[in-house]
Amino acid sequence: MKKSLILFLFLFSTAVFAQKIDRKAVYNYSNDVEFTIYSLSKSRSVDRGNYRIKAEKGQKFITMILNFKNKSSEEQFVDFETVFLVDKNDDLHKVDYFLKTGFRFTKNNYKQKLKANKKQKIIVQFAPSIPKNEKVTRLLIGDKVIELKYK
Repeated sequence: MKKSLILFLFLFSTAVFAQKIDRKAVYNYSNDVEFTIYSLSKSRSVDRGNYRIKAEKGQKFITMILNFKNKSSEEQFVDFETVFLVDKNDDLHKVDYFLKTGFRFTKNNYKQKLKANKKQKIIVQFAPSIPKNEKVTRLLIGDKVIELKYK
């Protein structure tokens, strides 16, 4: 738990740039699961537990904090293997690392359970890095492109 909290605080302290994302905009992951983007930040380096990864000069890694909500009375799943950031060249950036409220998950467990009628906050980091001045405007979930809303 302490390690997760430290990583969470570290992500915020290393963020050099935060785009003004509309926190009230609601996006659909599926018919029963929706999400909002609490924050979107860019940083030159990211922590991976015991080591750091540094982006090339002029590049930044993207980190988002997503608030998922299961609207159904049944357990639902979010599969992070189907979630991508889409850059201005239409290249896809996969979810490389994520953290779910106090737990660290490995690449072996990209499918995450959401309990019935519950909310879950999840931090995701995308790779590879993107040019530092590029504005993040789209996500791809499955075959659906989602246009992000800004203030």
